[in-house]
Amino acid sequence: MKICNTCGTMNDDMNMSCTTCGSAFPMVQPQMGYGQPVMGEQPQMGYGQPAMGEQPQMGYGQPAMGEQPQMGYGQPVMGGQQQMGYGQPVMNVQSMGAANKSKKGIIIAVVIILVVVIIAAVCIPMIVKAQKEKKAKELLAKEKKEVEELIEKSVKAMNDGDSEYLASVSPDFLDYTKDDYDETFEYLEWMGFEIELVSIEEVEKMKAEDMDDLVEEIEDYYGEEVDIEKAYTAEVTAEITLSYEEYSESDESTEDFICIMLDGEWYVYQGIM
Repeated sequence: MKICNTCGTMNDDMNMSCTTCGSAFPMVQPQMGYGQPVMGEQPQMGYGQPAMGEQPQMGYGQPAMGEQPQMGYGQPVMGGQQQMGYGQPVMNVQSMGAANKSKKGIIIAVVIILVVVIIAAVCIPMIVKAQKEKKAKELLAKEKKEVEELIEKSVKAMNDGDSEYLASVSPDFLDYTKDDYDETFEYLEWMGFEIELVSIEEVEKMKAEDMDDLVEEIEDYYGEEVDIEKAYTAEVTAEITLSYEEYSESDESTEDFICIMLDGEWYVYQGIM
């Protein structure tokens, strides 16, 4: 209610003048509460609220009006690639890193393959050569052993008078039969012949050119064409004893044996008797 200062009449708050005396009520500006603007003034905004006609002030991490929002650490910028936190790659960088790793893997694989190929190209021929040499040595040792055994048995057969064995290890072109050896042993027995093997030394494989000479010699002397597959020479030392009645004499004798292979079989070409 309003009280008229002139006549003291009570008036409604909405009246602009006194209903009794007509006196005008003075104009009073309303008192605004906290945060309400005085009439005719821009309202005062609370903390964080913009004044009238101003852009609102955004809180920490909030964009101003009309601006792109500023993203927090580890948040993507609007319309852009996501900005990753510490230790996190940007999406494009991550893709590039994966591609680089893939390329590196391919390069490493190619290098390894090249190294393996180079090693194989160098080592395989060496390995093959070494294996061939090993087999050749093993074969040579085997053949030498076979030749030595042939000589040992032949010397023993001479001492024992085994004409059958001696005839079997004599090549056909020599034309030495069992009967021929029997006749020889009859004479040696009368002489008191004994033979004992002492040593077999310098067992060597005959070279190709020497074998050719040997073949030519056989063809010229015996009139036979022979195909000698292999040939070995050896120095054989034996102790020979001759005893006749009261006479007896022993002496060592060294002979050059030649053993040849014909049709896969070993024969004594020179050295027997």
